[in-house]
Amino acid sequence: EIGVFVLAGRIRSRRYLIVAAWIVLPALFVVSQTIHAVAYETNDIRVTGLTPQLPFYAPITSHRRAVQYTDRLAIGEDKFQPRADGNYGTLNYPLSPIICDGATDESRPNIVILFLESWRHDMMNDSVTPNINALAQKATVCRNHLCSGNSTVAGIFGFFYGLYPTYWPAVKAANAVIHNSVLMDVLADENYTFGIYAKSNFERHKIKDAVFRDIPVHENFAGATKVVQDADMNDKLLSFLRERKKAGGSFAAFAFYKANHAPYAYPIADTVFRPAADQNLMEADDDTDPTEYLNDYRNSTRYVDRLVGNVLRELDSLGFMANTIVIVTTDHAEEFNDNRTGCWGHGSNYTRFQTHVPLVFYAPGKAPRQIESATSHIDIVPTLLDEFFGCHNPVGDYSNGRNLFKGSGEKRPLVVGSYVNHAIIIDDNVYEINPYHVKEYKLDDIRENALPPSPDMLIEIAEESGRFFGHQQ
Repeated sequence: EIGVFVLAGRIRSRRYLIVAAWIVLPALFVVSQTIHAVAYETNDIRVTGLTPQLPFYAPITSHRRAVQYTDRLAIGEDKFQPRADGNYGTLNYPLSPIICDGATDESRPNIVILFLESWRHDMMNDSVTPNINALAQKATVCRNHLCSGNSTVAGIFGFFYGLYPTYWPAVKAANAVIHNSVLMDVLADENYTFGIYAKSNFERHKIKDAVFRDIPVHENFAGATKVVQDADMNDKLLSFLRERKKAGGSFAAFAFYKANHAPYAYPIADTVFRPAADQNLMEADDDTDPTEYLNDYRNSTRYVDRLVGNVLRELDSLGFMANTIVIVTTDHAEEFNDNRTGCWGHGSNYTRFQTHVPLVFYAPGKAPRQIESATSHIDIVPTLLDEFFGCHNPVGDYSNGRNLFKGSGEKRPLVVGSYVNHAIIIDDNVYEINPYHVKEYKLDDIRENALPPSPDMLIEIAEESGRFFGHQQ
């Protein structure tokens, strides 16, 4: 900057200054963005740890180009080692080392997590998801459950980390030294065998590095359509379960079904509801009747439920249901112009239609029950570690969530995120936090204004949002 000022003072003609600015500034922009793209790809915390702190900075990422130019720039994750004090730049996660009781193979539960892409809360019933609904009769069902994001990345992050999605930029920046979430590290320390099946660009979005580092992610499935690929993924998951029965030992499996992501796909045999003649949501507006589009979605969800049913029957036939936790949920919900405001799909707002999702938590030995109070994806990690793995740390050491089986049902604020903003949800009030303004509306109706937030709730949000930032004292 000093050099620019000195040079500017020596230029007598403003014409040359303007020409120089048009040459130098774009060149600097290209260089800086190239450095960030490569640093993002190689997890260089010296760069990625800084950029989340820069106001209004919108860096460019390019997985393909970064791979192409990585070898030409001397930056990379191999230079960085985990710090013993747990501090990674501004992030301090977890607050203390996690201490859990050791357990034998017989007492440790297996874990099977099944995600139905874009599954909304009112699409778990006997007509759309008969197999999942049958499991729900034997499980804990959260009736007022919010995902942690209206997009895939935020939903996956909150579920596996138990943190507000506002921590994602810092975790993503420091993923090379954090390694994985506390949950995944505990499972790895307990010698769990992993079976991760998902075709969802986890590597490009940094989910692979931040959630499944050093864990194989199976994402290549046979077939040219989502229907065939989901079926092949299911077959691979079933094979994994059979192999674990023969080999023994504890395991954790995750499968992410994609057929019920728009455009919704399903075999003709699963056409139970009258579908739309043309599934072109790009032409839909606030006057479009959503019924037939919703029927396409119902058919695709019913198809995925059939695949889930195959997994549940296999678990039962192999004798795993007696010692296996089964969690069935999604990354986010799906809107079908519910408020007649032209909102379709997900990622556009934080109303119930994009954030309220089903959660079925089957745990052997736990009596079936319904939870009506507010719950969240961030509650899964503390529930597993506190309830089933004997971890002695206070939940606040590693999560913003709560144990589902110890909740008192009191009012609580929640945070839901997206790619570009986030929202605070208190009761049925939504406060969408954007860079230049706050948009307030009701959870059930985006056209209705929210009530003023409680100061106590805002204080709690502020404390939770800052807990894992800063250095240990």
